[in-house]
Amino acid sequence: MLTDPVKLPLLFSQVSDVDDCQEYLTLELSFGEVKHITSGYSLMTQIYEQTCLNKRCLNYKELLPKERRCPLCSKLTRKAVIVKTLSEEKFEQPFRTRFSAPMVKVAINSSAREYLQHNALETRTNLTRSGEPIPPGYQQLWEYSSTLIAIHSFGHQIMRALQLVARVDPKQVNFTVVKELGENNNYTGYFYDTSDGGNGAAEAVFKHLPKLASAARAIARDCNCNTGCAKCLIQHGCPDGNTALLKQMGLLLLDAIASTGA
Repeated sequence: MLTDPVKLPLLFSQVSDVDDCQEYLTLELSFGEVKHITSGYSLMTQIYEQTCLNKRCLNYKELLPKERRCPLCSKLTRKAVIVKTLSEEKFEQPFRTRFSAPMVKVAINSSAREYLQHNALETRTNLTRSGEPIPPGYQQLWEYSSTLIAIHSFGHQIMRALQLVARVDPKQVNFTVVKELGENNNYTGYFYDTSDGGNGAAEAVFKHLPKLASAARAIARDCNCNTGCAKCLIQHGCPDGNTALLKQMGLLLLDAIASTGA
């Protein structure tokens, strides 16, 4: 670890006071090893169609275009984005990269995770009760942990702001999310420099996060997409395949951090 951890209060509520805030985000700047292994690639397509969203059902994310209820589990079907693999290619020898660089660990405490979980549950309930097809993007709330979606989206949004605030080339930094041992809903994000020995990108995140959060919030809110697009959220070269992303969940963290500096 290169510095002592820094705690930033998360003001999820406009009436919250910084001194009384129970939710917070922790930043740790350290030096670590990054490994990438590429064993091949897949050609995939996305289809927005009626399907079963019950993860325990064999029809989960299978095409059910004419079914009002799933034939297997009897739950109501919903329209959602279904990813289908068209072809796969495996390399004879996996391509491996390995280097050491500065990185910033991003974690939120249990109170913050509970807030995000409650927000996601409330959103799912409202969408279900509406009786309307689930909008593309929101089905992430049924498939992934609320903490994973929020931290992953937050990381991508911060990367969008780095070029404006700290003049960091997007190719100089990347972000990934790791599941911690123990609690099911505990995920940690890592910003890391993409060159051996470092280039200052991760350090810029550590030093300027509140300012970056404010800029990232403005970028996300000014974008006219509904749940996130290539202009405000999707990142080329995302180690996690641009899954578990929802603009609104990332904005919860951006708003909470930016509010502390208001």
